[in-house]
Amino acid sequence: MAIPKGPEWMRLILWCLQRFGQLGATALSAAVDLFQNWLVLAAFGEKTLTPILLDRYADILVAAIERRDSPFPRNGEPLPEIKYAVTRDALDTARLHLALWAMTSPGAAERYLIAVKESKRPEEAMSRILEFPGRLPGAAPAEFSAAFLRALEDDEEEGEFRMGPACRRSYAVSRVDSPFVRGRCGIGVFTEILEAAPATGVAFIRALTESACAREESDLGFSVQFLGETRSIEALFSYGWSRGSAPSAMLTKALAAMEHWAHRRLDGGETLDAVIGDIIAERPIVGALWLLIVDLVLSHSSLNGAVLREVLLSLETLALDAGRANVDAIDRMGGGFLGRAWRAGPAADQAVEEDLAGRVSRSVALHDVIPQIVFNLSKEELGTLQAQFNAAVSRLGPWTDEVVDWASPQFMASHALRLTARDNYELVTEKDAAGKERKGWIYKWPPGQKKWLEEGSAKANAEHLTFSRSLAVRAAMDDETKIVNVSATDAEVILDETAAVAPGEDEASHDPNDPWLARVSAAAFLARVGSQEEVARRRQEITSIFGQALQSYQDRSRALPRDDIMYDAYAMAIAGRLYLAATSGGEEDAEDLLQTVAAFPASAAPAFLRHGGAVQKIDELLLISLSRIALLACMIPRRAHYGEDEAAYGKRRTELESRLASRIEAERQWRKGGAEPDWPTPPPRRPRRRKLTLTIGGTGGAEKRVPREPEWSDYYYDERTGTAWLRILARLGPSAGSTSKAVMRANRDWLLETNRPVEDTEDGGYIERVWTRGLMDYAAAHARHWSEDICQELVFDVLKAFSDEAFIDAAAAFIVQSDLHLIEGNAADRAYLLSVREALWPRLKETWHWRSHLWSSRDGMEIHLKELVSAFFMRLSYGFGDGQSYTKGLSDPELSLFLPLLSEIAGEAPSCPTITYLYLNVLECLDPSTAEGPLAITAERWAKEANNRFWNELGVGRRVLNIGQKAAILSDISAWNAVCEALMASGVTVGAEFIERLHGEASR
Repeated sequence: MAIPKGPEWMRLILWCLQRFGQLGATALSAAVDLFQNWLVLAAFGEKTLTPILLDRYADILVAAIERRDSPFPRNGEPLPEIKYAVTRDALDTARLHLALWAMTSPGAAERYLIAVKESKRPEEAMSRILEFPGRLPGAAPAEFSAAFLRALEDDEEEGEFRMGPACRRSYAVSRVDSPFVRGRCGIGVFTEILEAAPATGVAFIRALTESACAREESDLGFSVQFLGETRSIEALFSYGWSRGSAPSAMLTKALAAMEHWAHRRLDGGETLDAVIGDIIAERPIVGALWLLIVDLVLSHSSLNGAVLREVLLSLETLALDAGRANVDAIDRMGGGFLGRAWRAGPAADQAVEEDLAGRVSRSVALHDVIPQIVFNLSKEELGTLQAQFNAAVSRLGPWTDEVVDWASPQFMASHALRLTARDNYELVTEKDAAGKERKGWIYKWPPGQKKWLEEGSAKANAEHLTFSRSLAVRAAMDDETKIVNVSATDAEVILDETAAVAPGEDEASHDPNDPWLARVSAAAFLARVGSQEEVARRRQEITSIFGQALQSYQDRSRALPRDDIMYDAYAMAIAGRLYLAATSGGEEDAEDLLQTVAAFPASAAPAFLRHGGAVQKIDELLLISLSRIALLACMIPRRAHYGEDEAAYGKRRTELESRLASRIEAERQWRKGGAEPDWPTPPPRRPRRRKLTLTIGGTGGAEKRVPREPEWSDYYYDERTGTAWLRILARLGPSAGSTSKAVMRANRDWLLETNRPVEDTEDGGYIERVWTRGLMDYAAAHARHWSEDICQELVFDVLKAFSDEAFIDAAAAFIVQSDLHLIEGNAADRAYLLSVREALWPRLKETWHWRSHLWSSRDGMEIHLKELVSAFFMRLSYGFGDGQSYTKGLSDPELSLFLPLLSEIAGEAPSCPTITYLYLNVLECLDPSTAEGPLAITAERWAKEANNRFWNELGVGRRVLNIGQKAAILSDISAWNAVCEALMASGVTVGAEFIERLHGEASR
C-alpha cells in the first residue's frame, strides 16, 4: 500500500484505531499493513503509539484463536459474528510484528500467549509462533513457557489412540518440534527465557525434559550423595540427550541453552554450588540434567572440590560417563558429525555449540580426573578417598575378570580404587610436539587386563586394516575415474587372506565387510591393474573366483539390479572378466564375457558403464555383439498368473535360453565374417485398454459387458537395463554410423506402434517412456552424422507420428541430448541444433498441450510441456523448479543464431510467464545491444495481451527495462513506447531518463 507523508501518518493511524472494531475485512487488513509500515519505517523505538498498535495486533490474534475454537453453528442457528475478520496475510503480519516488537508491549504478548495456552489446539499456534518467535520468549517468559508446555500435551481424542507411553511420538510434540528440526528457531528461544526469568527458564526446561522422560520406558536409577543430601538419579537412558540423542530437536537445544547459560554464570564468578542449586529441584534428577551437572563440575570444579569428590564417588555415574566420553571422542574426531555438524539451526546456535564443544567436559571422562587428583592430594586426603572407594568395592563386589567393562559400576569401583594408589603409576619421559622432554605418570594396568586390552587393540587394528584395504579396492573398482590408493600387492594379500572363503549358499550378503565380496573385488582389481606376470600367475585362481561368483543364486541379478559395482558381486566379477578380455583379446575370454552378459545383463551394464577405458580396448565387433546379446537378454519370461502350470512357464524360459544360445552362435559366426544378426526389439506393448464409458438411457434392460482385458505378451522387457546398454553402445561414437542406423531402423515399427495417437475408444492414460527416451538419447548422439533423409526417416518422421504426450516426452529427450553432445562444437553443429528445433516446433504447436496452454489463464505450465519448451531454450527442466541452463558458455554470435526461433516461440505465448522467463534468461546472457532488437519486437506483442500482474508482480517489466536501458541503440522506438505505456499502466516505474531518451530518439 502507499505510505502517507508527514502528519498524515498520525491522522490515518488514529482514524483506524478509533474505528478498529468496525472496519470491514479489506479495510482492517489495510490498517494492519499501515500499522506495520509505522512500526518498520517510522517508529524506531517510539513507545507511546507502538504499544497501542501491538495491543490491536494482539486483539486480532486472540480473536482468530477464539474463532477457530468456537463450534460450528447447528442447522437453523444464526451465523456468529466474526470479530476482526482479516486475511491470512494480515494475520501473519500481526503475529510477526507482535513477536518482533514484543518487548515494547509485554502485556500484548502475554494476552496472546495466554490465549494460545487456553486454546483447543495450542500446538498449531505454537508451531506458527516458533517459525519466528522474535522477542516473545523474553517479553513474557512465564506465559511463553506455559503455552509451550501446554502445546506438547495430547488432547483427549489423541490420547485415546495411544496404546502406551512409548507407543509413538505424539502429533503435538511433532508439530511443535518441527520448527526446531528445520532450523527456523533454536537455542535462542530458551536462552531468552533463562536470561529474562532464570527461575522460570530452569523450571521450564526441567519440566520439558521430565515430560519427555515420562513418555519413555523407565529403568532403575541409583542414589548419590550430592550437595549434602541423598538424591535419586532416574531415567538413565536420557544421559547423553544434550549430545544430540534426545527424542526431539527442541530438547537438545533446550539442554544446550541451559548448559551455556550456566557456564556463563560460572565464568562470571558465581559459585558452582549456587548455579547447580538453581538447576536441581527437590525431586529426583533425570539423567539428562545429571549429565549437565557433570559437565559443569568437570569444566569448573577445582581438583580438591567437594562437589567433584561427591560425583566421583558415584560409581554408576562413572560407568555412565565413560560411554558418554567415548561418544564425545568419536564426535570430536568426526568434526561433530554425530550432532552439531548436521543439526539445522539459526546462525546464533553455531556460536553456542562451538563454545560448548570447547569445554573441558567434552574432552575428558569423569574417571580421567582421578589420576590428576591422586598426585595433588595429601596422604590423609588420599587415604580418605581410598577408604570411600573401598566401601564402594565392598558394596558392589570386587572385579576379578580380566575383561575391561567400562559400563559396569562393579568394574568402575575396582578400577577407581586402583587409580587412587600411587604405586600403580610409572614415571615416564616423553617428548612433546615441540621436541622437549617431559616427565609424567602413566597408569599400570593389571597384567590380565593389559593383555586383554592389547589383544583387543591388535584385533581391532587388524580388522580395520583388512576392511580399509578391501574397501579401497572396491571403491577403486566402483568407478575407474576414482583415485586408486591401493596396488596389485594389496589385492594379492586379500586373495591370500580369503583363500578359504566361499560364496554364500542362500543369497548375496549386504554386509560391507563380506569376505566373499572382498575376494571377488580383489580378483577383479588384480585383473585390472596387475602386470602380465602377476595376472598370469593367478589367472586360474581369479577365473575360478569369477566363475563361482556368477554361478551362485543367479535369479537375483534379474530381480534386484543395482547401479553400483562395489556392493554387487556379479557386477564385480563381470568387471574382472571385462578386463581379462580387454587385456588378452583372446576368443576364450570373449566367449566368457558373452555368456556372462547373456546371464546377467543388469549387473553387466554398470560394470561396462563405469569402466569405459576397458570397453574401448575390446574389439568393436565384440562390443556390438555384447550389446545385441544384452538387449535380447533383457527379455524376462512372464508368468501368466500365480497358479500357472510350471511347465508352461518353464517352456517360455527354455525358448528364451534357446534364442540366446542361437544368438551367441550367430554373433560368433558374424565376427568370423558371416552375416550380421538383426538387432533385437522389445516385445509388443500390451494393447491399450478399452475406454470405460458410462451408459445412459439403456433400453431393454440389457447390461453392457465390461470389455475384456488385453492380453500381456509372454515376456517382460527390462527397459531400464536396455537403455543402459544403449549408452554403452554409444561409446562407439560417430564412426559406428551404420550400427546406430540399424538400431533405430530395427526399433522404428515398435516406436510407431507403441507411441501412436490414441483412438477415441482407447484409454490413453499411460505412455511408454523408458525405452522410447533411451532410443532418442541414443539417436541424438549419432543423428548429426546421418544424411538429412535418414535423419528425417528415423527421427523426425517417427516423432511427428507420436501421440501428443509421447511426442513431448521423446522430443525433449532428443533436443536436450543433442545439445549436450554438440552445443560446444563448431558452427555447423549449432546450425544442426537449430534445424532440429525448426523441425519440431511446428509439431509442438499442433499438440493439445500447447493449444490448451495458450487458452489457459494460469501462470504455470504443465511439467512435461515445460520440459520440452525449456529444451528449446537450452535449459534442463525435470518436474518442478527452474532447471539448469547450459547456454552461459556460448558467445553472442553463437547464441544469436537461435534468437529468431526463440523470439517466435516467446511471441506465440504473449502472456505466459514461464516462456517469458526462459526467453529473458537467454537474452540476459547476451550483450544488451544484441538482445535489444529481438526483445523490442517480442515485448511489443506482450504489451498487447499481457496483464498488469505479468509486468509488475512477476517482475517481467523490470527485466525488460533493464535490457533496454543498457542497450546502446534502440532499434524500434514505437515498440518501446508501447512497452513503456503497458509498464506504467501496470504500476512499473519507468525512469524519466529512459522516457526522455525515447522522446529524443523519436524526434531525430
